[in-house]
Amino acid sequence: MALLWLYAGIVLISYFTAFATTSLTLNTLRGDINGPDDLGGKRVAVVKDSTASAFMDGSKTQKLEFADFSACAAALIASEVDAVIYDAPVIQYFAFKEGRVRVAGAQFKPENYGIAFPVGSPLRRSVNQALLTLLENGTYENLYRKWLGDKTGE
Repeated sequence: MALLWLYAGIVLISYFTAFATTSLTLNTLRGDINGPDDLGGKRVAVVKDSTASAFMDGSKTQKLEFADFSACAAALIASEVDAVIYDAPVIQYFAFKEGRVRVAGAQFKPENYGIAFPVGSPLRRSVNQALLTLLENGTYENLYRKWLGDKTGE
């Protein structure tokens, strides 16, 4: 009976050690920001007068405004800020090409881009058809992966 308890104790301690080690390793790999809920008390860079800047108003973060995204990115690389909030495709491209940063979590305020044409423009129909073709034949997905990485921006 004593041997049974000894082996059970070893298994239990091994399981707990493995669980704790795995949790600590994952937290180290992920970082301490994994979504908007983790931004409280952090230094967050935004582009002045952007929707991201307006979104951060009233939050419990230290919002730092910059003239453009390049300045935000430089501040992040220089560790002057903890995170950058801006348009998802721009952030994803930057993270994909930079390699030293990553996209943390999913989009928390999705916004769409659009193409504007003058009223009655003959181009609108052909552009819509071309975009639909790109979506249907997989070209859009291939271009997305080429320039932005996978859907998480990695």
